[in-house]
Amino acid sequence: MFLEPRSQIEDKIVDGRPVVPIQETVAFANEHYAHFQSALDMLGCMYDSIDIDATYHID
Repeated sequence: MFLEPRSQIEDKIVDGRPVVPIQETVAFANEHYAHFQSALDMLGCMYDSIDIDATYHID
């Protein structure tokens, strides 16, 4: 995983705190699915409008 330099991070303020927009967060997690599959599944349950490419199962 490599960091991509940016001159500025776009954020939104939620409850007085800066956060990265959910669409950007999901896109990053989808690119690194192996690390974030359980988080993606949880986001998919929490947000109907988010397209999650993950299904997490504990066997």
